[in-house]
Amino acid sequence: ILRSFTPPTLPDGTIDLVVLKPTRGVTPGLHRFLVAIQVNGREEARLWIDSDVQVFENVVVTSQPLAHYEPVTPEKVRLERRNLGDLPLQPLTSLEALVGQQASRPIEVNQVITASMVELPRVVRRGSVVTLVYESSGLRVETPGRATEPGRVGDRIQVENPSSGKVVEGQILDDRRVRVN
Repeated sequence: ILRSFTPPTLPDGTIDLVVLKPTRGVTPGLHRFLVAIQVNGREEARLWIDSDVQVFENVVVTSQPLAHYEPVTPEKVRLERRNLGDLPLQPLTSLEALVGQQASRPIEVNQVITASMVELPRVVRRGSVVTLVYESSGLRVETPGRATEPGRVGDRIQVENPSSGKVVEGQILDDRRVRVN
């Protein structure tokens, strides 16, 4: 979007505009550009142009309100073209990024979704019975355990081995298994 522009008088021919300054580092917002105007390959004029640079991209937007912990499903969101300069930092740009996610807080309809607004659901609760999995150079040992804190797939949590009473850290593999060191 050009904010101000006074066109110079030019001879007839094929016109090309060449941005001379700035040549890199342009972000959304107000900028001033030095532009060379070429007619049939010959520079005829230079002028400064004030502009408002806008970048548009398809982002994920809610189609209906989402409650806290509500699963995010395809019918509850859509892709919509929006001006990135008007949006919060790092909006999600892919519906695939929402697979298996839930709302981390209530979200209004027509709101742009960011990574902080969704999360994987907790699959292990505090006190849940889990299988502790230990693997080392071809050896695999599984033993019953108990989660001492909740977590999501990939989280590191404290788990207890009831037979020894030891509490160790492990990584949640799924809703039943925790890999321990």
